[in-house]
Amino acid sequence: LVCFPVTIPPSTTTPLIADWLTYTNSKSGYSIQYPPDWVYRQYPDTATGAGFQPKSLKSDPANEFITINVMPKVAQEGSFNQYVRVAATNEIQGYQSLESLTPFTTPSNLTGYTTTWNVTGPGASGKASVSNPITYFDLPNFQPPSSLQIFLNNPVYLEIYTKMLSTVTITKI
Repeated sequence: LVCFPVTIPPSTTTPLIADWLTYTNSKSGYSIQYPPDWVYRQYPDTATGAGFQPKSLKSDPANEFITINVMPKVAQEGSFNQYVRVAATNEIQGYQSLESLTPFTTPSNLTGYTTTWNVTGPGASGKASVSNPITYFDLPNFQPPSSLQIFLNNPVYLEIYTKMLSTVTITKI
């Protein structure tokens, strides 16, 4: 896995991207925009998230290059910043330690953290590598306490991931 820095556009940027489509998850109360030449597949078992991929690819969960989901917080002690610093090590097998943490605010004034992690596992042949970015947004009023997590699964789509992050809004308070 390759790590790339994620830079969120400044808060003066227009939050909506003119020709992009909007995925809205009314069950979990959030929305995110995605490119018009992409499609999404909502997760049928939970309906709390979706995977996004270019339309040009055959629909396949393995090709969902950007994924978004609401996840209960495993480590719930302390502030959201403290939770983010250990989230992946508690929630994802093979994630060993935090490599980077970058706070940012979306144009709609939603605060999030983009992280990368030191990982080991079968894909890394036991050697350590750095994960692709995972971005976390706090959902403090959800029961159980949860976070909105957005994963970049293929670094080729970093620019689209970054633009998508700038469009996240929370509608369920």
